[in-house]
Amino acid sequence: MTRRRPMVAASVGPYGAILHDGSEYTGVYNKGRDKLVQWHLPRMRVLANAGADFLAIETIPSLVEVEAMLQALCTVNQERVGTGRVPKQAWVSVACKDEAHLNDGSDVGEVAEACDRCEHVFAVGVNCTAPEFVSGWLGVVRERTNKPLLAYPNSGEKWDGECHGWKHAEGHRAELREGGGELGDLMREWYSGGARLIGGCCRVTPQAISFMAGHMDCLLYTSDAADEEDSVDLGGRRIIKKKKKK
Repeated sequence: MTRRRPMVAASVGPYGAILHDGSEYTGVYNKGRDKLVQWHLPRMRVLANAGADFLAIETIPSLVEVEAMLQALCTVNQERVGTGRVPKQAWVSVACKDEAHLNDGSDVGEVAEACDRCEHVFAVGVNCTAPEFVSGWLGVVRERTNKPLLAYPNSGEKWDGECHGWKHAEGHRAELREGGGELGDLMREWYSGGARLIGGCCRVTPQAISFMAGHMDCLLYTSDAADEEDSVDLGGRRIIKKKKKK
């Protein structure tokens, strides 16, 4: 099975990233939902019109911000439909402090349900989160949404907002930095837990991504096939499970 070309996502990140104080890792903002909608909307308009295949709404640390971004996404797509353009689909991925809570303490199940209600969201995921929380997160979220799930954790290191750098922490997985070790087992575990899009976030190196590509039976590829089991709809194109070579 071959693909026509790589798919490109336009990343829509959290408000906290512009503050340069690490608040994207806490979700503690000085803005409510309406202010967040106003902040995200013009940026999302630009990215939706930039030619990417879809939007990657990612590293979102709070339910309030997820809700604000879903509202902005709906507004952008209403505008697109009103001018004869196709709605832009998105995945939504959150940053979590454990299996069941976003960085600000919000319930991941509520996020899953909010995304499940949005017709413009094609997948729900977790990223920039320690890998030891991924399997538990998948177990919680798959009970609250019928959307495909994705997982691209960081290396397990912790961001220090004062020093503006990453530090080793309990749960750090060296194999997610460089590949090898138990990385293949981890990814198969996540796939078994329901993840259908798998990768890496902060501090996960190209070497680790290369290892994933070379050692996973369930590596995901794009295809035009519309009837493959476990496929993910990306607005007319599909991501399907790679077939093993015989």
